Amino acid sequence: MIFTTTRNLTIAIIATFMLAACGGGGGANDPGAAPKAAALSGTAAVGSPIVGATVTVRCAGGPTLANPITRSDGGWSVVLSGQTFPCAAQLNGGTINGVANTVPYHSIALGVGTMNITPLTDLMVAFATKRSVPGDWFNALSSPSWASINTSALNAAMAVLMNTLQMTQLGDTNHPITTAFSPVAGSVMDDSLSALGAALRDVSMAYADLRTLLATPNAVPSSSLVGALITRYGNSVSGVRASGGANTTTGLSPNGSPKVAVSNCALGGSDSFFRCQMNAIANFGPLTVLDRASGKTCTAVYKNGTLTVSNGTLTAVGYMNGNMLSDVGTFGTSGAASMNAYLSAGRIIQVGTLQWNTAGQLISIYGRYTDILVGTTEFTCAI
Repeated sequence: MIFTTTRNLTIAIIATFMLAACGGGGGANDPGAAPKAAALSGTAAVGSPIVGATVTVRCAGGPTLANPITRSDGGWSVVLSGQTFPCAAQLNGGTINGVANTVPYHSIALGVGTMNITPLTDLMVAFATKRSVPGDWFNALSSPSWASINTSALNAAMAVLMNTLQMTQLGDTNHPITTAFSPVAGSVMDDSLSALGAALRDVSMAYADLRTLLATPNAVPSSSLVGALITRYGNSVSGVRASGGANTTTGLSPNGSPKVAVSNCALGGSDSFFRCQMNAIANFGPLTVLDRASGKTCTAVYKNGTLTVSNGTLTAVGYMNGNMLSDVGTFGTSGAASMNAYLSAGRIIQVGTLQWNTAGQLISIYGRYTDILVGTTEFTCAI
């Protein structure tokens, strides 16, 4: 399977995102002493429920809590009485689709309500604590450890999921920790968990290695992993990039260059070209760049499967819906990304290419128009 993506270009973080606002049925999440008969509850899942696992909850203060066992749907709950937040949870054992679970997962709560326990919450804990083995942090919890767990730390961890791993589908309404969900296909959270597991298998990466990576400051995952994550989620039930789904634009840089343009494409059979699902790539435009050499201004726009580039004299069009002779690629974490469209219709060949750097700056626009009987006209505008 071949997939391509122009990730690597940082998405703007939702500035107003606050952890307390993200509880989809998760409760108040206000720090401080828990009221009488308050509870923590959530879902333990990896794309499928984790059944029969032991959940250990520890809080910054208060009596020792019971250790609930996860139900057949991955659900669990524990009644609080006098505990002081924040609280942390560690899940051990259980089974996943009848197979023994050998990975401990962790989560953090700043207040009463929902505290899910999943690989995504575990990755957030790893990032927030800068510990590649969150279990070591959990087993040695102390006052300084609790002090470092706050809204800012978890917001930063959430931003890593959305920006570094490009899990933009989470948005501001699907928080891994505080949004209640059911571990069934069609749930954004469950589909995201399934996509994570499948993507790791696609690139032969162990979950523990991903957790170690995200526990490292300024972590940069491979483009192949990010591409696999985007593609796997895009092909899920709730994937916004699946066939027939709406085009999405995930953010613009100051000069209007797209930060993410996703292609849901693959080689078809023995074909030597990509076949893309309809409207699989984000709309954007118009983009402009002034060629310092020629002084010309070039423009480009992508809308509803059509890439149009122009230097004011020549216009080249590429169609990227359905079948296409094209690609969307990224070249290293510090290199450039490009999107190419190619169309051959009778004796006319049109090609359009855009290239931008990882800072989101458009750096070149290329167009070529060829009539086989007449010849080729082309232009390149580049900063």
